[in-house]
Amino acid sequence: MVRTATGLLELSTVALLPALMIPALSPPLLHQSYPVGQALGFTSLFMAWGAVWFGIGILWSVLFAGEYTAAILSLLTPFLYMIVYSTISRGGRRFLAANPMEFMSGAAGGFIRQGWMFIDFMPWPAIAALLAVAATLLVASTMIVRQQSF
Repeated sequence: MVRTATGLLELSTVALLPALMIPALSPPLLHQSYPVGQALGFTSLFMAWGAVWFGIGILWSVLFAGEYTAAILSLLTPFLYMIVYSTISRGGRRFLAANPMEFMSGAAGGFIRQGWMFIDFMPWPAIAALLAVAATLLVASTMIVRQQSF
């Protein structure tokens, strides 16, 4: 549980860094402002899929004892997922919330690419579903660890 909590804290920190740095550095470097709310919107999109990938990585590390097995599986899982997803979704044109790249770019919500701004809504139901998947993976990992004898 400590490893999971530490990993989630690290994930949150890595996701929040751009949300803090971009609005702060845009005015002095680019002479333009970027709204903090927009940056936090992207943080929530990154965190949703990031938590799922983190949960999968923790699950692999619990299931496989090899030194590199879990790391290799954690790196391959997103690629394998995208192959399966593109097959099911007809090349990625359907179920945008299930496509991590499109989802994190804002395509699943009310995002306008021309202005790079959210104008309509955030996909909160999809974010909640992804966080539920991540929580399920983390709870399953915890239950497996409790059953293992050391």
